[in-house]
Amino acid sequence: MKNRQTPCVECRQHRRKCIRTISDKCSRCERLDKICVQPPENLETCTQNYFQEREIIQLEWAMEQLDAQLQTLSCRRNNSSLSKSRNNNYTQELIQNLVQHWSIEIKNGNFHIETGIKTLKDLLYLQSSVLSYLSPFSGYGSADSSSGSEDRLVIHFGHISTTQPQGIVFYELDVTIDQLVSTYFSCHNTFTATLHKTSFLEGYQQLKNPASDLLTLSICSYVCSAPCSHIYHSPWERRKMADHYFTKARSIILEQFDMSEKRLENMISINLLSKYLQMTLKYQECRKLITIGYQICLDLKPDYQTLFDENIPNESVQCLNEERLNRLLYSRHFILTMSVHRLTNNIFDIAQDLHHHLPEWEIMGDELPITKKFIRAQNWFLVLFNHPYIEQFMNQTQGLYGGEVCTLSFELIIRMEDVLLEWGASIPDEFNLCGNLKNYAVCKLVVSESEDCIALMVFIRCQIFLVTIYSRLLQPISQGYYKLTACEFFFQAIDALMILSTSPNRYIAKESRESVNACLEKIDQINETQGFFVLPENPTPIDFSDKSKFNFKYYNQYPQPWCAMMYDATRYIISLS
Repeated sequence: MKNRQTPCVECRQHRRKCIRTISDKCSRCERLDKICVQPPENLETCTQNYFQEREIIQLEWAMEQLDAQLQTLSCRRNNSSLSKSRNNNYTQELIQNLVQHWSIEIKNGNFHIETGIKTLKDLLYLQSSVLSYLSPFSGYGSADSSSGSEDRLVIHFGHISTTQPQGIVFYELDVTIDQLVSTYFSCHNTFTATLHKTSFLEGYQQLKNPASDLLTLSICSYVCSAPCSHIYHSPWERRKMADHYFTKARSIILEQFDMSEKRLENMISINLLSKYLQMTLKYQECRKLITIGYQICLDLKPDYQTLFDENIPNESVQCLNEERLNRLLYSRHFILTMSVHRLTNNIFDIAQDLHHHLPEWEIMGDELPITKKFIRAQNWFLVLFNHPYIEQFMNQTQGLYGGEVCTLSFELIIRMEDVLLEWGASIPDEFNLCGNLKNYAVCKLVVSESEDCIALMVFIRCQIFLVTIYSRLLQPISQGYYKLTACEFFFQAIDALMILSTSPNRYIAKESRESVNACLEKIDQINETQGFFVLPENPTPIDFSDKSKFNFKYYNQYPQPWCAMMYDATRYIISLS
């Protein structure tokens, strides 16, 4: 009769499979650093003595392991000392001999080092750790070979490719993770404000194993999947690193998604991982994860109901406790979750849920000045998105991306113009680059001379929003075109211009294609430095006349599939003219 394995208390509580290991802990408790306690055969006999006995057994096992490790270290130290004492004299003599007899020469275009080694014993001494510093190529050489009829031994050094990934061990080194975390807060978090830098780094510095922390893995996946010139790895190596970090983070989320104390952490990590899923065009997987994040977001909403019931004053918060920090993070990731959830629903042509009021973001006193400015700009946009007319317009026209026909009242169209003008007139002075957005010459001059990145970002978002609104009214979007919807500023501009380029008005179409061509020239400049995009001579699967399923997998041969697809789509539109 087969014995039935009884799960431990932790696995039984969370309904997980309990896999026993060599140690006293199961695999899940060991990974999550939990106390693994076996339930007694009879619950009535579960007394304090039982738990004390279990603790004694664990301590005895730990002492045995510690004793075995001490004995191993002692043996290694004794053997090392004995070996050094025996070989010290011979080593000194060998070093002096090498200095006198080693020579370097070039023969037939090959680089040779004549060592003067005659016996195998001499060669083995060169491979010992005592002399490893003599050669800068230690560990990088190819197989040894001898030169034909000559009686002396000549070593030929090979090389290894530096473009290949250095393996999983390299990905999980503390120095690698430290670099990625530092890059995230210096380059990405400044303009997204998804995490509070001070509080995160305080917890990060206390981690014993950062490679097993969910938020850290999500940050690493985010950085490796986003184009950034501060990461020295090659594009393909960064892609493999992003794949590795995402796989580990995803497994942790699926392991703890139903743990109430991990809900906010899971929600934040899913939003960070959505960057990787969008850049690799894995929208099916993105929809699965963001659905989990969306449900967690709604589940947490009653705990932070004050964010939606009252107007939060937009001022710096100096005193930060755990409750205030969680409130801050939830308000920011609530908007991110709703945005990604709406995007995936549009892609898969799924009806949207009711619109949720978007809470304003709080500003922390220790955040960077440029981050505070970004948050103030974000809150100004939230005023527009929460306007009832904008909300009604977006809900009624969201089906256009699926090629559907929508109906708008004349009153709504007229009122939209007033709302946009009223909102544009209320722009804060710190973001107001140009008083008249319709004056092309003035706007172009101001934008070319401005160095305020936040003000430029606000200007671009305003232009994209206005062009998107009017492009929906001027020209319906063809069936299947929603697959090419962009999620970055530069490609969002191309997205709207490509809609206008299909307009029956030849003047609008001509100007739009000229603007898209100018965008393509800018992308080509990025292409020379990043190497992420489709080569012009390669075939493209894009064909708007074909209504069949779009081949997303084609772009998986590139390290940045999303960038490659958008570049390919832009090049295809230009070819139509």
